[in-house]
Amino acid sequence: MDVSPSMVVKAQQNVANAGLSDIIEIKEGTASQLPFAGDTFYAVVSTGSIHHWKDPIAGLNDVHRVLKPGGHALMYDIVSDTPVSVFGEMAREFGCLSMLFLLLPAF
Repeated sequence: MDVSPSMVVKAQQNVANAGLSDIIEIKEGTASQLPFAGDTFYAVVSTGSIHHWKDPIAGLNDVHRVLKPGGHALMYDIVSDTPVSVFGEMAREFGCLSMLFLLLPAF
């Protein structure tokens, strides 16, 4: 999903070129008004886009809305001033390997 109509068209072309149009659907939309019914997905992934969202709180609430019970939101963004204590808490909660994936974009 992308907010940009031209990026949606490009993604649709890429999916078609890869022969995956039968299993991958690309939609236009915003994070705060996801074009999907509630309880639809086991996982939602957002990579480096939250800082672009006009209303991050509404976006996170809508991500929660479309997740099935027990589903997971896998999200990261660029934040240069995250306190070390937050990283420690996340490492305890999600494991050190997960933390490594969160830190990769910073390198």
